[in-house]
Amino acid sequence: MMRNFQKAQELVARGAGPHQAGQFDKAEKYYKRALKAQSDNIDALHLLGLVSHQKGRNEYAVQLISKAQLLSPHNPAINTNLAIVMNALSRWPEAEQAAETATKLAADNAEAWHHLGISRLTQQKFAGAEAALTKATELDPNNSEYLNNLGTAYRNLKQNDLAVKTFRRAVAVDPGFVVGQTNLAESLKGVGKIAEAEALCKKVIDSHPDHASAYHVLGEFFWFAWRMTVPSKLSKNILS
Repeated sequence: MMRNFQKAQELVARGAGPHQAGQFDKAEKYYKRALKAQSDNIDALHLLGLVSHQKGRNEYAVQLISKAQLLSPHNPAINTNLAIVMNALSRWPEAEQAAETATKLAADNAEAWHHLGISRLTQQKFAGAEAALTKATELDPNNSEYLNNLGTAYRNLKQNDLAVKTFRRAVAVDPGFVVGQTNLAESLKGVGKIAEAEALCKKVIDSHPDHASAYHVLGEFFWFAWRMTVPSKLSKNILS
């Protein structure tokens, strides 16, 4: 039995290099061979699940990582990756549970806090999402994705000034982050900075003409402007 474990671990180690290099097919072969040597090898189950997720096979990934989690329930990395895959499958409550476990096991795990925030956002638990995402951004303050999702939480809590401030931070970290720019434009509209928001949408469209959200936000400005003119025109017609 020990011999099987050692063989499995050797194969897992051989797969780690290709995995880190993005050679997923090669890594997958080593991890599968490891599971043939020892069917309940935790590392092989976990990493084969992770590489399966990276290849877009999330249903298979969740089976493998769930089995690894049952065998090693107090492993923060396994719980974090389980949360990631559950979020990818839109299984939000299960993602929230796994991420909560991960944050309790490793309070400095920014990714776990981030995915806890995502799972809560999608369940419209906005206050809880804001708390989790604030923690994620404290641990990793220069992560534009974390900042963008925190801004989304603020916007849903109707805290538009904080949303604008946070989206600005996201865009400052990554000036090419078009999702963050579009969300910033939406929030700028919410605080009445229409001209800046409109200019930002046009900038996004110029650089990314296929970014549908920017057209949507820009269209809202035109609709709002049109609505502002319609009542006065109708009144004039009625009076005449």
